[in-house]
Amino acid sequence: MTTTNKKFTQVGRVQRLFGIYIPLKKVPTPKRYVTLRFCIKGTIPSKKNDFYSENNVRFVITKAKQLHGYTEASLKYIRDNTRSWIRGSERYLKWCEMIIPIINVQSKFWSDKYDIIYPLDNVSIKCTYYFADNTTLDIQNKSESVYDMLVKAGILLDDNYRVMYKQTNEGYNCKGEIVENVCVVDVTYMIYE
Repeated sequence: MTTTNKKFTQVGRVQRLFGIYIPLKKVPTPKRYVTLRFCIKGTIPSKKNDFYSENNVRFVITKAKQLHGYTEASLKYIRDNTRSWIRGSERYLKWCEMIIPIINVQSKFWSDKYDIIYPLDNVSIKCTYYFADNTTLDIQNKSESVYDMLVKAGILLDDNYRVMYKQTNEGYNCKGEIVENVCVVDVTYMIYE
């Protein structure tokens, strides 16, 4: 089912807030809901906080010296060939390699139980974090890592608002009750047919 076939009901009232027009909410009205629960153990790395910048300056300078020596042509070569880019988090990529096979086993369980075909495109998601220590963590960043991983694993079509209607996050300090962090991800799939 494509997102263009979503049925919705307009809810609320038209209002102005600080001089800005606020339209009615468009709340989905599916025929039924199915909630899939995924469980993730361990630390979820924040994909957003671990980006770093890389460039090819050293390689280009070495190549420029070999080709042109210390000349004006060497400077032009460096200027024309130097590039910078943002590299993703190594911790996040390693975590994805480790967690995606586990998520795929769990997704197969739900697929067999409810006859679901992935990727899903009409969902709301709730991430509940149970932390094993007193460390203060940003659950929004962790949730973004979870959403991106679910897309990478083929569970979700995308992590934009057209696919993920609503996102909710909760966090609890469970020091003394558990020895390892746990995240429970409830993916509620809306079925319109």
